[in-house]
Parts: sequence; C-alpha cells; structure tokens
Amino acid sequence: MYDIGAHFNNKHFTWSNNNSSSCIDYIWTDQFNIQFLLSYKLDSSNTSTLSDHSILSSSWTFPNAYSKPPRYHTGISRRIFNYNTMTSDNWTNFSNLLTSNLNSHNTPLTSQCYKSIETTWHKIEHSFIHAAIQVIPNKISRKRSYNHQYTPHSTLTYLLLKKLGHLIKITKTNRLSINIPLINNHIKTINL
Repeated sequence: MYDIGAHFNNKHFTWSNNNSSSCIDYIWTDQFNIQFLLSYKLDSSNTSTLSDHSILSSSWTFPNAYSKPPRYHTGISRRIFNYNTMTSDNWTNFSNLLTSNLNSHNTPLTSQCYKSIETTWHKIEHSFIHAAIQVIPNKISRKRSYNHQYTPHSTLTYLLLKKLGHLIKITKTNRLSINIPLINNHIKTINL
C-alpha cells in the first residue's frame, strides 16, 4: 500500500493543537490504483468542521470506467502470444522490426535525452507491442468473467512492468529529492 501524501512528497501535518502537530491521517491506495491518482492536498477545516484535523482530499481518474455499454462490462479479451512456435528467424525478424520501430519513432535509447520520460516510455512500449503483434503468433481470447488464470511468468512480467511504471512516476515527480541508489536497487530487482 502507498501513502498518497508521501507519493506526492506532501509531508505536512494533518493534526495539530496549541502544543504540537503530527501526521496522523492518511489516504492509502494499492499498487494498481496509484496510476489513476491525479492530485492530493490538505485543506484547513476552519471553514467547515472546525476540527483540529486537516481535510485530506485527492482526485482520481478512471478512464475506462464507462468506456463500454453496461452489457459488455463483463466481456474481457486478451491477446495470447505463442512463444513456443517462434524460430530463430522469427526472433531475428522481431528484433529487426523492433529496431525499425524504435528508429522510426526517434526513440532515445540513453538517459541523456530531452524528452519526457513518459513520452520515451510510450514510444518503447508501442514499438514492442507493434513488433510482437506483427511477428509473434498470437490470438485474441475473449472471456465473460474476471476469473483469469495467468501463467506465473505473465503475472510476474505484469507486476514488474507496473513497478517500473511506478518508478518512472516517482522519478518524474521527485526530481530534486530522488534517492538514486534506492531507484537503482529497485531496477536491479526488476532485472532479476
């Protein structure tokens, strides 16, 4: 779970009296939902409840919440890649197409670039997905429930990509106070 105040580097006191103050009120969220967090702030309660606790408020976006008609809410589809049928020629084609995609999008491949980290990440992700769909045998599977059973490898890959996305967000929002050794340790863990 993540303290969203710490996520926004907002460590102000949430409670105070005449003698002392402390951060005793929190809003927490899990790893999946933190990607939808837009803002977090503390407001004084002097104009409403007159409490000695501040009012904590946050804004969220859930872009896919109402993207489909209600009757399709349980329809789930996913693309399944068949890596077992790949040959060395297929992998060479995938590598060539991926390189071509990265070059055509002018994707910087070093940390010494002037583009935002989100833009670079989007270009890399788009290049990988496009190359995989074109070269790796795949099919779309549709299910009518949320009871998926993914392979452990797929689940781990998903979790590590989410963790990497979270590290990118932390790096962007906390540029001045970022702990480089800690970020490097997280990246080493992801690479294992």
